[in-house]
Order: sequence, then structure tokens, then C-alpha cells
Amino acid sequence: MNFNIILHVFLFIFLNSFIINIECSDCQYYNPILNQPYNLSSLKLTSDSKYTVTFPSTDLSPFTFDTYFNFCNGTLDICLETGATACQSIGIFQLGSINVGETVNYTSSGMTIVYRSKIFQPLLGNNCSDAQEPNRRKTSFVFSCNPNIPKLNVTAPGKEIQRCTYEIQIDTSLVCRDCPLNCSQPHGTCNRVTGECECDSQTNGKGCELSRIYINSVDSTTINGGTTYLHGYFGNINTSTSQTLSIKIGDLLCNNIQVIKNSTIQCDIGPGEGIKDVTIIDKDLSYTGKQIFQYTKIKHSCPNDCTSSSNGICNTDSGICTCINGFTGFNCYLQENSDPNAPSSKPNINETTGEASISNDGSNYQISIYSLVELNFNGSTVNEYLLSNKWNKTNSNNNNSDGNRIVVFSQYISNASCTIEYSIEEVIGKNKDYSFAGVNFTLSPGSLKLTVSIQNYTYQSTLNSIQLRIKSSLGNDFNNSNGDKNCNSKKLDINTNDFKNDQSLNYLTISKDSKTFYGRFINKVISDGRETFMSTSIIGQRTDSILIGLNLPHCTKSCLIDPDFSLLVDHDYKSCDDDSSRPKWFLSVVIVAPAVGAAIIIIIGSVIYKRHRTNNNNNINNNINNNNNNNNNNNNNNNNNTK
Repeated sequence: MNFNIILHVFLFIFLNSFIINIECSDCQYYNPILNQPYNLSSLKLTSDSKYTVTFPSTDLSPFTFDTYFNFCNGTLDICLETGATACQSIGIFQLGSINVGETVNYTSSGMTIVYRSKIFQPLLGNNCSDAQEPNRRKTSFVFSCNPNIPKLNVTAPGKEIQRCTYEIQIDTSLVCRDCPLNCSQPHGTCNRVTGECECDSQTNGKGCELSRIYINSVDSTTINGGTTYLHGYFGNINTSTSQTLSIKIGDLLCNNIQVIKNSTIQCDIGPGEGIKDVTIIDKDLSYTGKQIFQYTKIKHSCPNDCTSSSNGICNTDSGICTCINGFTGFNCYLQENSDPNAPSSKPNINETTGEASISNDGSNYQISIYSLVELNFNGSTVNEYLLSNKWNKTNSNNNNSDGNRIVVFSQYISNASCTIEYSIEEVIGKNKDYSFAGVNFTLSPGSLKLTVSIQNYTYQSTLNSIQLRIKSSLGNDFNNSNGDKNCNSKKLDINTNDFKNDQSLNYLTISKDSKTFYGRFINKVISDGRETFMSTSIIGQRTDSILIGLNLPHCTKSCLIDPDFSLLVDHDYKSCDDDSSRPKWFLSVVIVAPAVGAAIIIIIGSVIYKRHRTNNNNNINNNINNNNNNNNNNNNNNNNNTK
């Protein structure tokens, strides 16, 4: 038991000495608590120089005395003891030399160097025999950070804490803390006392190394160029003094840059075409929004130019076709089916999974919000959050004035502190007009309209953006016994030729069995309350499904998008019976033809039989007559011979 106690005491003393008490090595110190090095080499004096501090008389020591000291085990000539680092004296009388060596204690606010005196003979009433360490003096030099003092300053007279235990307070910048990355000058100021950076309005992070600049929307111009506005966050930029601010759209520099406020910048851009990146640079910070600016055409083109002037009329303001003469579809290519028996499309919302579908006579097209992806500057995936089958229904409304059913779902992504809400509306009964981001359109009965809101997404970097992925796939409606009819059988065809970001809308078509499924994606998003351009991408495609990516800007409060889907029946669709691959007259012909054939065979057989029987009778009679004639001849010959 005694051995264990001794061992524990030894380990406690040893470990504490190892962690806290560290000897000086050439004036270089290291504070393991703060992970901070200290270099006190500039404080070391030559032996003929000294630092001095006066201790006033107190109840503990009635005499006033001085302490002379040096650092880093530097010796003092004034001390009587050879090799002494410090000594105390009353006038000409030495009270003791401090040359036992130093011990260093580190704290979260700095360091303390402790010197202890050798045994000495007490002088007059200055007896330390009653000290904690009898006949020894102990002096502590407590260093505190003061960034304004290059070397040191003794802040007050020395004080005796207890009998023969002294303390000297020293302010110096040499024990001030360093800040991470030097606060990424000129973007931050280092607080040397706390070791923390105070960042400017454009940066954050421990070392002010992270940019806060981003763009969440850009106003488009026509192909002739003009004034555009960038919205987002840009910090406090003084354009009158800053010569480093520049904005680039595609390969063109913006002119006449005006910072309206820290969230809006105005500039003029030259003419161009297509979709462009936007880059803003201020000092050593930059942000690039990928494919977020659109040069809009003065007149919008429509998909396939609405096929022909007999099929549809192109609205050059919106790029949407108005179909005529019984044609339909986004490009007026399909002719409406006039068969009153043609099946109608039926939208459906699965309130459990959050998926939606449109079915029609054995075909079932499914739509699901598949995932939300955070992309870095190079377009690589940083995080992907799968959303399928994780939705919670928050509201269902079947009492709209138009009879349409609307179901609202939501989902919370904890890792991104983000809430996604989306609603699905079943369009039933009659056409319904909609408007989104300045685009007007109409949906026919049997369509589905989705509205998706992504709120308060937390990015890993302001350089990143997000992408919402929507999956469309073809399934089978096994509950419909009229499905898969041979008369309407056509191969599956997924067409993305009308995914053109220079149009106002992108279209996806999936065709099979005389039915065509449409997905329409407006090339606009409402980002933090402002309309801006949004591109659409094909992420992946399989035999019976396709994954669409909606490329959203760096929206921080909300991104709002509005796709819709519909299923149309082609004009050549047929109402098929069970053997519909045969013509309708096939059954009667099949039934009548064998009966007629049998009758003909009987008649022909009867005629042949009669003819055959008549010939046989004639032959028999002839044979009888011939035999009779022969017999008569023979009798005549016999009579002649007798005579």
C-alpha cells in the first residue's frame, strides 16, 4: 500500500513537471496549452546591464529593497554570487542571489518564470527561515501580453505575496498570441491577446481565409448587351478607393461598375449570345457563378418552330407554341385524338412516398424528387442528399374551386440545416392557366404541376451551388387489363433534343404505345425572391428512365422552381379488342368461309357422283347389248353348219 502511494505521488510530480515546468532553451519557449511559441531572446541583457524593480515595505518585510534581474539565465555583474541571474539587495547589502535556474509555468493567458535563491545568511530582520522553503527566496516573473510594448515594461512595483515569495508583473508583446494565417491580411486584424481574428465584411473563418462573396441572381440582357444587376453578397466595397474590383461576364469585362449596396452591383456589359459564367474579383477574393447569365434573344424561338404554320403559332415573347387545327404538344407536332373512346390520362399522388404518376391505358409514368446535390466550383459532388421516399405530408386540399387536388410535402436535411417543401397539383376536368417567373402557360386535364422550395441551405463553401435532381420513369399499370394492346404497340423513345438552354423552356418527351409523356422545365428560378436564369442538364439515362438536374444558383434563403408534366394520346391511337390485331371483318369471314366451302364441296361431289353413276349404267347396258349380239351371231353360225 505504501509503495503504491509513493508511486502515485512520484508519477504525479513527474507528469506535472513534464507538462508544466519546462526549462528555457536559448530563450525559446513553447506554450503547449495555446500551441504558441515565445521568443524572449531580445530581453536578454549583457552581464553589465540589468533590469530593476523596487519592492516597498510591508507587514511581511518592513524594509524596502530592489531586485535586479536578467532573463534566459543571463548573469549579472552586480550580483555578488558568480553566475547569478537575479539578486535582491537593501542598499549595499545583498539579500541573496537567484541562480538556481528557472522554472516555467504555462497558462492559457501567458507564462510565468520562477527563480529561486540559494541558501544565504539572513540580514537583520530580513530572515526567511519561516518561508515555505526555509532560508530561500522565490521570485516569479508574470508575463502578460501587451501588443504595444515591443520589449517589456514593469507595470507596477513588485509585491510580496507571502513570506519571501515575490511577484513581478511584466507587460510585453513577446508573449502575445499569433493568429491563424495572420488573419489573411488585409482581410483581418489579429487580436494578440486572444489570438483571434477580427475579419472584414468579405471574409470569415478562424484565419479570415473563407470568402463570403457570392452571386445568387443576375439580370439578363438582350443579345445587344446593356445594364445588368448582380445580386448576392459582396461586403463593404468602396469603389472610390478600391481599384481592384472587376466583373467579368463570359470573356467580356463589365464597365461602369457601381456598388449600390453590399448586396447589389450594377455594371454595363457588351453584346453577346448564349449562356455565360459571371466572375467577380475584389483584391484576392473571387467568385464565379457557373452558367448563370443569359443573353436573351430579342425574339424567342419556339421548339421546332411549332412544326409548321398549319400546326401552331409561335409566341416570340415567351417561346411557347399556341397549337391550332387540332394539333397539340409543346411543339404542336401531335394531332389530337378525335376518338371519343380514347382513354384519358389520370394523375395520381402517392401521399405515403411523395411520388406522383400519370397513367393511361396500361402505361404509367412516374415522377419523383430524387436528390439534392451540392456541387463545388468544378462541378464535382460535395454532398448528395437522397430525397425519395422520405417525404412527410403536411397538407392535402381537395376542395379547390377548380376541383384540383393539391398535396404538400416537406423534408428536413439536418446536415445542411435545410427544409425542402414541394406541392403537387393534379389538373382535373379542364385546362388551367399558370404563371411563373414571368412565363405564362396552360396545363390540360391529366397533368401534374410541381412547385419545389429549397429553404435556408447551408453551403460548405460560398463557392458552391446546388442541383435538384428529378427522376422520370416508365412503369406498367398492371391493374389495367386493357394495357399493352398489339394495335398500339410502339417502341419506347426518350427524346431530349429540346433540352436547349437558350430557349425559355426545356422539354423532355417519352413516347411509347401511341402515348407521349411530356416534362417541361422553365429556365428560370426565383432565387431569394428574384427571377434569374437556371440551366437544365441530363444527369443519366437508362432504357426506361431519365434523371434531370436543375442547376440552381447560390440561393441562401430560398430557391423556387416550377416544373410540370403531362401525358397525351397520339392521334393514331386505336381502341383495341382482345384480338385487335385482326380486322373487324376477320371473325365473320372466318365463320362464313368454312360453311360456304363445305357446301361447294358437297355440290361438286354430288354432281361428280351423278355423272359417274350415269356413265356406269350406260357401260353396263352396252355390255349387256354386246353380249346379246354376240350370242345371236354364234347361234346363226351353228345353224348354218348343221345344214
